[in-house]
Amino acid sequence: MKSTIAAACAVLALAAAPARAQVAPSAIGPTVTASDPASVVSALKMAGYRAELKTDNIGDPKILTRLSGREVQLFFYGCDRDTHGGCDQLQFTVGFDADQPLDAARVERFMHDRRFAGMSLDDEGDPWLSWDLVTGTEGIPAAVFLQSVRLFTETVGAAEMMVWPD
Repeated sequence: MKSTIAAACAVLALAAAPARAQVAPSAIGPTVTASDPASVVSALKMAGYRAELKTDNIGDPKILTRLSGREVQLFFYGCDRDTHGGCDQLQFTVGFDADQPLDAARVERFMHDRRFAGMSLDDEGDPWLSWDLVTGTEGIPAAVFLQSVRLFTETVGAAEMMVWPD
C-alpha cells in the first residue's frame, strides 16, 4: 500500500513539473543575474539607488553604488577568464576607516549573528564588510536581490555603529 501511494505521488510530481517549467518569466517577475550586469544596474536603479557599471582591474564587471550613505562596490565572480562574461556570483563590499584599529574579537562578536556577511580587517585594523550572493547564470527574482540589498544595507548600518559607537 505504501509503495502504491509513493508511486502515485511520484507520478503526480512528474506530471506537475512541466506545467511549472512553462510559466513565462514575465509572470514570475524580472530576474537579476550576475551574467547580465545590466540587470543588476536596472534592479538597483528601480529601487532608487544610483548604479554605475565599471570594470575591475582584471576586466570583470563591477558596479559602484551608494548604500546606507557609503560607497559600495559590487564585484562579479565566476566570470569567464577570457570573455569576462557568464558571471554567476556577486559580492557587495564596503570599507570603513576606523578611528582606532579594531581587533579580531570585536569583529567576531559583530559577525556572530550575521550569517550572510563577512568581515575582515586590513593591515591598519580597518574593517571591510562583504556580502556574497549567488545568482547563477539564470538569475534570481529581483525581489530576492533587493531583499539582499536591504539586508546588506542594514548590516552596513550596524557595522557603522560597531566602528563608531558614539
